[in-house]
Amino acid sequence: MLRILFDPLGDSHDDLVLKVDAMPGFAQIFDSYYLGDFLGYENETEGVDHRRNIAFAFIDHLQQRIASLNGVEQFIPIDLSDQYIGGLLLTAAKKDLLKVKYVTTKSKEGHAMDQNQAVGDSWREWKFVEQRQWLLSKQAVLDGLAWSKQQISDE
Repeated sequence: MLRILFDPLGDSHDDLVLKVDAMPGFAQIFDSYYLGDFLGYENETEGVDHRRNIAFAFIDHLQQRIASLNGVEQFIPIDLSDQYIGGLLLTAAKKDLLKVKYVTTKSKEGHAMDQNQAVGDSWREWKFVEQRQWLLSKQAVLDGLAWSKQQISDE
């Protein structure tokens, strides 16, 4: 299972957590600071409600990208830093499974990242360092993201 957790007490740095509930277990703290730009938010509003909306929109983005996997490897940026990018390399495997890798790269800085670069092929030229790898059920990943949205809505 893959989940996104939101920390309403955090600020726009270190307020989100990517959690993978599989062996080996994994948690990566990241933030909503550049995600608003990545998702095309024009609003520069601060505050917990704004950050919650960004987290919710980001989970929508993840769900759409994962649901549309068609066998071609996809890169989904998660951790957009001013010094690096961390994200998921996903490939649809057989029997409704996903090959999921958490990778980082210094080939591009997160503050300069936009959705066109993530959806296009320019990321294929970047040099990635693999941090972790899992084989996960696509449905379990989507269920975990749906759970994440529900938790953020209920807070």
